[in-house]
Amino acid sequence: MMPPDRYSETLDAAEAILLREHPRASYALDVLHSRQDPSGADLKGKASKYGGSYARARSYALSAWKAAGGTEICNKHGKRLLAVEVGCDQDGRMHYDTKHNTYVQATKCRCALVPDVSRETSEVQA
Repeated sequence: MMPPDRYSETLDAAEAILLREHPRASYALDVLHSRQDPSGADLKGKASKYGGSYARARSYALSAWKAAGGTEICNKHGKRLLAVEVGCDQDGRMHYDTKHNTYVQATKCRCALVPDVSRETSEVQA
């Protein structure tokens, strides 16, 4: 059995923090589990009418994620992703794990997908 990775450990900790502080925040849980977009871009219909409460729930999720040791990155298209720092390479670029992929810092504010790298080999210098 594989040991849990940093992303899963951070997700579990963030979920515990969120449920302790906001036990009824189901939308915030969906944001943490990547079932809803952290930017709210996937809200449609009447949900846009109640945007304030959704924004508040997203802030709850992001606060819990950061309290658990996670961070937020943007990919090259500007999409916001919840991530965990896993180290940096010899060029000083940070590496991040997300739910599905590994990213590397491409510019000051954007990250690029690392091609063909499994999570086991993405554990660069911690």
